[in-house]
Amino acid sequence: SFPTRRSSDLPEVLEQTTGMTVNSFDGSGILNTIFSRGFEVDLLQMDGVMVGGSQGSYATSMDMAIYDHVEVLRGPAGLLQGAGEPGGAINLVRKRALDEYQFGGMGSYGSWDSYRGEIDLTGPLVESGKLRGRLVGVYQDSDSFVDVVESDKNVVYGTFEFDLTEDTTLSIGGARQEINAVFDQGLPAFADGSLLDDDGDRHLYAGSNWNDIDTETIDSFFELEHRFENDSVAKLTGRYMNRQMENFSSRANSAINPVTGNVNMQTAHNDRLKENYNLSAYYNTPVELWGLTHNFLIGADYRIEEETLRTGRGPNFVFNIFDPDFNTPEPDMPLTNTGSKTQQEEYGVYSSVRIKPTDWATLILGGRFTWYQLDSRNLITDATTEFTVDHEFTPYAGLVVDITDELSIYGSYADVFQPQSAFTSSGSALPPRTGSQYEVGIKGEFLDGRLNSHLAFYRIFDENRAIADPDDADFSIAAGEVRSQGFETEISGEVLPGWNIVAGYAYNENEYLKDPVNEGQPFSTITPKHSANLWTKYTLQEGTFEGLSFGTGVRFLSSTSVTSGAVELKQDPYAVVDAQIGYRFNDNVAANFTVNNVFDEVYYRKLGAITRQNYFGEPRAFLLTLRATW
Repeated sequence: SFPTRRSSDLPEVLEQTTGMTVNSFDGSGILNTIFSRGFEVDLLQMDGVMVGGSQGSYATSMDMAIYDHVEVLRGPAGLLQGAGEPGGAINLVRKRALDEYQFGGMGSYGSWDSYRGEIDLTGPLVESGKLRGRLVGVYQDSDSFVDVVESDKNVVYGTFEFDLTEDTTLSIGGARQEINAVFDQGLPAFADGSLLDDDGDRHLYAGSNWNDIDTETIDSFFELEHRFENDSVAKLTGRYMNRQMENFSSRANSAINPVTGNVNMQTAHNDRLKENYNLSAYYNTPVELWGLTHNFLIGADYRIEEETLRTGRGPNFVFNIFDPDFNTPEPDMPLTNTGSKTQQEEYGVYSSVRIKPTDWATLILGGRFTWYQLDSRNLITDATTEFTVDHEFTPYAGLVVDITDELSIYGSYADVFQPQSAFTSSGSALPPRTGSQYEVGIKGEFLDGRLNSHLAFYRIFDENRAIADPDDADFSIAAGEVRSQGFETEISGEVLPGWNIVAGYAYNENEYLKDPVNEGQPFSTITPKHSANLWTKYTLQEGTFEGLSFGTGVRFLSSTSVTSGAVELKQDPYAVVDAQIGYRFNDNVAANFTVNNVFDEVYYRKLGAITRQNYFGEPRAFLLTLRATW
């Protein structure tokens, strides 16, 4: 309900989330990495079930129309997901079949001929209501402010829910998504690190008109839930996800010649298949002791992720970035240059208890044992590598104290556990990265729950990071250590009738504590030290113009940079302002007109290298949306 560029994309949603950083690897937003507190969120969840890594899996490109909401956990999530980066976890919660008939539709048109349509139908399928269904469909087609770049997407999602008994429900369903787009791998820079920075450069495209990326994602799932008389719940969930991607591209592979405007272009062909098999079960029950209600949870999960990647290369050619010829012939690029097949297998058991020693305090204790194995084979040389971790234990502890009915303070400790694939000179795999996070904070709930706020301070240590072996640079040793620390604060909800607000600020400071080359330097230069979001909307509640709304938002990021060879590329601090006007015609129909980047700020949303992967942010743009529900 707040001004936003495209609520259909997970990266756009997360850019408006306090403390989150999005890094894109293509012009259409298919490949992304998400960062929290300086670390990549390398594992995503769907309905609490892990579905694999973020960038390579392109799970971040799944359309938001099939999800009810997004849950973000900041900090180590070892208790929930076992191995993983310490930055946090993202859980996408799907839409469920409802027991009342509802039909919704949405249509939008925006700058650069951007069209989108959605339908969403749900309700009971038999008179008793014991069988329910839901169907969601999406079609989207859009050009871009960048020359040649365009994309189209179609999505279908369906789910059924069966009440096997009054206390037992079986859910099954699946989704299929296809995206076809021009594969834009960004702009090059000049050799001294200078960037193309004029507003007239934002349309430039370094590629050919045959650049193409095709993705297909198939997601299928089941969920069996049983509810006991004492409010205990047992749940078994299974999921299979198949993601295929093939791309053909010509891409910049050198700095821009400042005299001629020429760059060297590389041609490439990639084909990737990733499959996930997941099974998860847990039992959650309240426990009555000392006149108070406590909670006990026990669970287990199992997942296999298999990925096959093949690449091919074609001839190089010269391209003028300012006077481009997009009609270069497409070369033959067989998939013979590199290839790998990797399987990750992980299973774990976990448990947690919430104990209330008094009615104003809650003690949370938990732990997880994880077993992990990585097997990788080079499809060209047939060389294999293996890595195994047995019964790694990751503990968690927290304490919540209610100060008043509205305010609570808390403190927590969590372990970090992340396997590594680097090897020592003796041929053995490095031990997993380990570490810990300490966090304290305060949470508030005001105005009968309509307004929520929090303030959190954290410090994360990440140890045993792979660094170059000082005696043999071709191998690694586990001697690196980094620290990330900072604080986050946010307030959200309804301040007054009709006036909603979401405001957040995040401060992050990260550095190498032990590293022979980078000690004392930041380890995540793409994470801004300061970031802030403000989104607010006011809707007239009565009178002639009842239903008319006005909204505005601003997103601020302090400077970020990347190092490319010996050169630094830098983006100065910037702020982007959006505005929106809307009108609700009746209880069923509403329209919004949104202008993004009102002041046409020129900035880079992502920096990569001198050769490529530098992307301008979107110029001023408009979006007209009409929604209807019955």
